[in-house]
Amino acid sequence: MKIHKITLKDYNQFKNLEIDLTYPKGHPKAGQPLDKVCFIGQSGTGKTSLLRLIKTCITNNRSIGKNIELPPFLDGQVLMKFEIDNLIYSVRPSTDTFYITNLLEE
Repeated sequence: MKIHKITLKDYNQFKNLEIDLTYPKGHPKAGQPLDKVCFIGQSGTGKTSLLRLIKTCITNNRSIGKNIELPPFLDGQVLMKFEIDNLIYSVRPSTDTFYITNLLEE
């Protein structure tokens, strides 16, 4: 599984953030998801929040520890685009539902 893009409208410390995880124009793999990604930053910058968010969007499980869950997402708060076996999907978690769309069928 490879993640193309993460869009956060208002999630934890992130406001109107879009993270493009694809190779840039001019690269032989331009537009394809990166093979490796590393989140680097000081304490409190959101590295763990991003990892928990990715885990939640992939598994549809908000549990992050014993008896601890991420709060429900508001509509439109989070959008993640990822690829599995060359199929591209969009995940938009909502208050109580995860909307998963196969982008090749749109």
